[in-house]
This record gives sequence, C-alpha cells and structure tokens, in this order.
Amino acid sequence: MSLEIIDDGFQEKRLRENAQRAKSVITVLYVYGALQLVALLPGVAEYIALSESENISEFSQRYAENSNAELWNAIDLLTSPLSMIASILLIVFWIMWMRRAYYNIEQVAQSTLPYTNAACAWSWFVPILNLFLPYLLMRRIWKETQDNLNINERLKESDAVITLWWVVYIGGSILVSSIVAYSIYITYVGIDMESPIWIYEDVYYNRLKTLSILGIISSVIQGLFGCIAAGMVVNKVSGLEKMLWEQDRERLTSQTV
Repeated sequence: MSLEIIDDGFQEKRLRENAQRAKSVITVLYVYGALQLVALLPGVAEYIALSESENISEFSQRYAENSNAELWNAIDLLTSPLSMIASILLIVFWIMWMRRAYYNIEQVAQSTLPYTNAACAWSWFVPILNLFLPYLLMRRIWKETQDNLNINERLKESDAVITLWWVVYIGGSILVSSIVAYSIYITYVGIDMESPIWIYEDVYYNRLKTLSILGIISSVIQGLFGCIAAGMVVNKVSGLEKMLWEQDRERLTSQTV
C-alpha cells in the first residue's frame, strides 16, 4: 500500500507504509529479550555455585550435584543458538524498518539530506562509522518527521529516547566484546602453567567468577534495558510516521474533493 502526495512541494512524492516492518521488529525484540532473560537462569545458578565454593574443584562438584544442573545445561544449549538466530533477524528487520523510515523523510524533507536511505544499511557495518552514524541517521528521521508535521514547535518531542537507546546499545556491544576478550584471556593469558596447581586453580576460579558476573550483567542490559529502549524508539518513530501518513492522506483527500 502506498500514498501519492500531490500537495504543493510534494509533487510525485510517495510515502511507503512502514507499520508492518515496525511490528516485525517489535516481535523479534520480544523474542530476543525473552531468550536473554531465560539465559539468566543458568548464569545465576553458576554464579551462586561459584560464590558458595572456595575453589574451582569445589565449584565443579557443587554445580554437578545441583538437582537442576541438567536443566541449566539444557537451557544454555537451547538459548545460545536461538539467541543468535533472533539477533540476526533483529538486525535484518531493524535495517529494513529504519531504511523505510528514512526513505519516507527523503520524500518530505525540506532540505537536502546528508545521506541516502542506503546509509541505514551500510552504516552498521563500517568500522568507526558504526559507532555514531546509525545514531545520527535515527536522529535525522526523528527530526525530519516532526518538522513535517503540522504541530506546534513547543509540542515536538525531545530525541532523548534516541540517545538513551544508543547509549544502551553501545554499552551492551562493548560489554559483549569485553566478555569475548576476557573468555580468551581467562584460558590462555597470564597463568603460569608451571606454577603449583592450587595457584593455577585459584586464579582460574577468580577469573571464572568475574566472567560469570559479566555474563549476568550483559543479559540484563541486552535482554531488558536494550530491548525496552529499542522498543521505545520503534514505537515513538512509528507513531510519528502514522501522524505524517494521516496528514498527507488528509491533504490528498482535500486535493481531490
């Protein structure tokens, strides 16, 4: 479904429906968030076992003897690949939705935009640029959509929700990268394999405990705060798009009467 814009200044411009893409993003966000929160269960169980143990050997025994150990392992094995699939789908749907939203503001923008809607795709994958360009593009979508609505300047909403979303996203990404790096460090770096076994186990035990805490924090940030912030952005922008769509539909109707 599309809408022809025939009002002055919008000749031969066309807005494209984006509500269904927004719904797809929200759906995948729910799934991804739920998987991240479920993945907390084995992580918390592992941390509790670590906290109640004095060394790695005691932890291994305590965790193995836990009546829910098999359940935690099954959850971990199940949620890991499903989370990976959900994250890939989320990336795809988010880019599709964001690109369509940017395309629509290209149709109504009063000034030349610094990028085309294609930037909403490639900006996520270019090193350095992916640290700030998607954020700037989303802010542009937010600003241009409101600028083309017939609303009082004082009633325009702040883009603070965009900033919140990006801070959480960057923070979560840094944390995930830190976990991957620390996972490598915990196994291969800084432990003298010729040192007494009790020293080796003590160092490894403390590092494993730190890694467990980082995993829990990551799941909370990405599964709870990240999904909530992203959902707020999608809902807010979709609401503005709907207003813009209805405004131009009314304009079209008035031109044909």
